[in-house]
Amino acid sequence: RVPAIIHWPGRIAASQQVDDLVALFDFGPTILDLAGITPPDWMEAQSLRPFFEKSSDPSRERVFAEHANDLILEETEFVTMIREGRWKLVHYLGEDRGQLFDLEDDPQEVRNRWSDPGCTAVRAGLIEQIFHWRLRSSKKTQGFRRAIAAGHSMLDPGG
Repeated sequence: RVPAIIHWPGRIAASQQVDDLVALFDFGPTILDLAGITPPDWMEAQSLRPFFEKSSDPSRERVFAEHANDLILEETEFVTMIREGRWKLVHYLGEDRGQLFDLEDDPQEVRNRWSDPGCTAVRAGLIEQIFHWRLRSSKKTQGFRRAIAAGHSMLDPGG
């Protein structure tokens, strides 16, 4: 859980708390949406505006995150995380290890259930969700790669 504080007098009511699943990527479409710009279809994230305006139920069943090898994460090449319901799974690409936490019983994430025989079905189901998300994500973000190649104006801070 990572807190975020958003302040916009006259647009966002004070003292709201959102406990639903959101992602850092959601801030891009949110800023565009609040500025009156329709986010492009190739953006995977969703605007958080409905949370602020209570205009619809923007809840989602799961959220994903990715992290590539860098100075922070040197011991593995690529990590994908899924959070769904009470479960959080971290998958290390090309490795037989990972992390699986039951956030209801273990909110501090200290008991890794990855190798727990009682969690085999949960682990397999979450890994399958990651697989399907990656396929959908690759297809959806093709527009982003095309926009970069074409020098799309939305990607140019000066234009």
